[in-house]
Amino acid sequence: MEEISIVRYNDEHFDEWNNFVDSSRNATFLINRNYLDYHKARFCDASVMIYISGKLKALVPANFDKSSGTIWSHQGLTYGGIVTHNDMTGAEMLDIFKALCTYFKELYNATQWIYKPYPHIYASYPSEEDLYALFKVGAQLTVRQISSTIRQDEPLPFRSLRKRGAKKALNNGYTIKDDDLEGLKEYWSVLDEVLFSRHDKHPVHTYDEILPLASRFRKNIILHTVANPDGKICAGVLVFLSKMVAHAQYIAGNEEAKQNGALDFLFYHLIKEVYKDVPFFDFGISSQDSNAFLNTGLLFQKEGFGARAVCYDTYKINL
Repeated sequence: MEEISIVRYNDEHFDEWNNFVDSSRNATFLINRNYLDYHKARFCDASVMIYISGKLKALVPANFDKSSGTIWSHQGLTYGGIVTHNDMTGAEMLDIFKALCTYFKELYNATQWIYKPYPHIYASYPSEEDLYALFKVGAQLTVRQISSTIRQDEPLPFRSLRKRGAKKALNNGYTIKDDDLEGLKEYWSVLDEVLFSRHDKHPVHTYDEILPLASRFRKNIILHTVANPDGKICAGVLVFLSKMVAHAQYIAGNEEAKQNGALDFLFYHLIKEVYKDVPFFDFGISSQDSNAFLNTGLLFQKEGFGARAVCYDTYKINL
């Protein structure tokens, strides 16, 4: 076995980390330190860099929760598995997992490692060596969430209900604005009102939190809005764009939008036009309340655009 060196990340590694992320086969801009460090105040960073025989081979975005003795990869992200290049092998990944288990246990006195692998749609080349390693170290699948995804090179047809909604919005004078950063504050008000009235919740990010992120990642975090004939925003979606996936987040439409097919109109535009050349369009998960139940109505809506299931998983490794 070649020598494995585990180096704890610090700011001196900023450029090396980001360069590795940019050229990786499975990471997205969420693993860029400019995004990841947004969580600095909330989480104790425990990210590490893996070198084999002196060569950087992998990154592990992670944080440590002392109260529960838990290493998370990463608690502030939907996914946050080990970042690799195409030269990673199955045997190397298994050795890395074994070394990391020892490292986290000895350095942090951690008792468990919660691991969220990247769904396969984000990878530009097969990269599931970590799933095999998880099996070999006895990891338990603890959470499985269902997302809905369109494969853009062979899309399924839209259901007639979705087509009718899109046509209704168009005929009623609703308009779409792409890359609408200037409309972010107005849309966030609509989003907050919809979430609170229907689910008694607020967006995970406040407007003051999402604005600097959207401003910093102009090519990756893109707001698309729908305005009524009076020019007022009534619906929208924030797209997180990576090399392989256009991922829809913060989807919302008020009652007016719902009655006039505004979201159908918007998604027809995004899927058929704006992101037609991105390999996958992902609507995000349809499970709610910490995966306690499946929102079948939401799932039905997404499947109406031709989306089908991709799972977002979480594993627990006892250390």
